[in-house]
Amino acid sequence: MKFECKYKNNGIENFEKYNFAYNENLIKAVFLAMMALKEGLNILLIGKKGSGLTKLSKFIAKIYKEENNNDSDNSDGSDNSDNSDNSDIFDNYKRLLCTSETKGEDIIGCYQPLYGEQKDNLPDSIESRDLSKYFEWQDGPILSGGKKGLPVILDNINFTKSQVIERLNSLLEENPRYDNIEFNVDEKESGEPIKINKSFIIIGTMRIDEDNRHLSNALMNRFISIYIDEININDELIFKDIISKTIKELKNNISIMNDNILDDNNELEYPEWYNIKDIDFTQEDINKIENILKNEKFKTIKDLVKATIKLIFIYKRIKDFGFSLEDSYNLLYNNFEKISNEKMNKLIKNIMSDYEMNESNKFFFTQENNDENNDARNMILNLIKCDLTNTPIFLQGIPGSGKSCAARHYGAHRKFN
Repeated sequence: MKFECKYKNNGIENFEKYNFAYNENLIKAVFLAMMALKEGLNILLIGKKGSGLTKLSKFIAKIYKEENNNDSDNSDGSDNSDNSDNSDIFDNYKRLLCTSETKGEDIIGCYQPLYGEQKDNLPDSIESRDLSKYFEWQDGPILSGGKKGLPVILDNINFTKSQVIERLNSLLEENPRYDNIEFNVDEKESGEPIKINKSFIIIGTMRIDEDNRHLSNALMNRFISIYIDEININDELIFKDIISKTIKELKNNISIMNDNILDDNNELEYPEWYNIKDIDFTQEDINKIENILKNEKFKTIKDLVKATIKLIFIYKRIKDFGFSLEDSYNLLYNNFEKISNEKMNKLIKNIMSDYEMNESNKFFFTQENNDENNDARNMILNLIKCDLTNTPIFLQGIPGSGKSCAARHYGAHRKFN
């Protein structure tokens, strides 16, 4: 079937609007997904790990909600009892990351204890206590999305036990677009059925790696399955497009974060050099990043995006210490020997207190001869690297290799919280 030019152009416009890397296959996949959703059909995005299923599902949900808002009618098939709650009026979707431990209450909702001011208003005496008033019903993503007509993303839906997903059979078998669906919530004390908004839809994602469980055929038949081909990130144009869009999105996120800090009048706990004020890269800088990272073999889009963000974080935070993009890359990939000791020692001195003055702070290595205990120095540098990239670290090694000592030393002598 020939792909209609107008739909392709519309798809490209949406990809560019939301800063999403794409190819011809993704344009077609999104087109098919939107056609299904507009007809009230639930979709299942299927692909390998790292193929971007989560981000794609969010992208599709945003487009669907945006287009649906143009002609939505809240009075049709909706329960307006919660319309006074505008706390999430700007949400485009609801999302649940499914695991093997996911239960029906995680999807539907459950009773939860009151806390804070709600609890303080209750009587103190045992005799006057009605214990049922200490708990209130909290809607899960399905009920919340169903009432408000929001798409609900069930991420990694195949990880969930089949009996949990089967709880949604009445929603999966009927079409909210054309049927007046009432969903029975047996878990709720009132037992009143919930009217489902006509805009409600379910978007599932399923990874098809060898060691992952698959949905049964009966459950898959309740979705429109759309297979997502892997993007060849080794293609030069796609590789550059992903890096360019990652930098653009990071720039927007940094700008928003800094605006929020100013609005809240928060006092910054970090030194001036540690705070990233903006991402002011020229095209020449972006080309350098592309040339540096093309030496690495990335398996997935996620790996490339993470590497790009980490490289930028390192460079923006330590460029004033004489570090170039190449030095930042070598620090990121543990090529410490390719960075001069002068730069390394300056970096350590700015992060760890009294580095030059206090011998105990040098953690068994010296500026003059860093080879005396290379393992200790490398552990400290890895901790610094993770600090600069906002990345959690897991120190692993044989007993007695100094893992605990390195962590205590770094935490005790780090100059800022």
